[in-house]
Order: sequence, then C-alpha cells, then structure tokens
Amino acid sequence: RGLARQVASEATAHALAAGLLPQWRARPAASRRVAAALGYRELGAQLSVRLV
Repeated sequence: RGLARQVASEATAHALAAGLLPQWRARPAASRRVAAALGYRELGAQLSVRLV
C-alpha cells in the first residue's frame, strides 16, 4: 500500500531535479487523489478526440 504515492513522489523529485516541469494527466479518481496528496493542482482539462 502506498506504492503509487511513493513512486510518483520519486518521479516528481527526479523531474524537478532535472529542471523539468512535472505534469500529471489522469482520469481515475484514485490517481487524482495521489496527485493531490503530492501537491499537484488541477489547472485544466484534457480532451481527446478520435477522428474517423
């Protein structure tokens, strides 16, 4: 338990140390809760469209 949060925390720290801007894109509520626990904020929404 808590593995997702730990891995996400390490990935975020690694990105910041490399001078990158980490972003989180996820729809599942559980994933969004992990993001919120790590300090990520919702700034918008992503729309995916399939052209046929």
